[in-house]
Amino acid sequence: MKNKFRVSIVIVFLLVAACDSSGQKDVSEGSNEQQPTDPLSNVELTDLEGNSVKLDDFAGKTIVLNFWATWCKPCIMEMPSMEAASTSLGEGFIFLLASDEDIEKISKFREKQGIDLPFVQLQTGVQNLQITALPTTWIIRDGKVLSEIVGSREWDTQAHIEELKSL
Repeated sequence: MKNKFRVSIVIVFLLVAACDSSGQKDVSEGSNEQQPTDPLSNVELTDLEGNSVKLDDFAGKTIVLNFWATWCKPCIMEMPSMEAASTSLGEGFIFLLASDEDIEKISKFREKQGIDLPFVQLQTGVQNLQITALPTTWIIRDGKVLSEIVGSREWDTQAHIEELKSL
């Protein structure tokens, strides 16, 4: 009986430790999680015409790189608020919506949804970036991932707009 109790306590502890109510990972220095030395080195993007898109093309801007899929309901639900946030934040921010699905599927989705943000195709696949849930969003500036947000959110709330400005 004591062993069952101990095992139960360990399982509960592990479950509690694994949960993160904020949905945001700290990718800054000092994090105990093993992070790739440069997660951005594996990011290969193309626009919907098949042209290469380099994150360096957006130097001086904060990039909100959202990983999503056409079958992901939370991904789709957050897109209108991303578009509104992009408008609120202005030219210092660029939102990129990246899916590893084929370009034709992404293009049809974009037309159907009517979202006016840059959609790009992720050439490398989300699994190669250690992304385990969709949507996942990286906030990038000066070639560094400042924040990783796992899960959907209402991007256009005042609190989230201020959070993005403060990074």
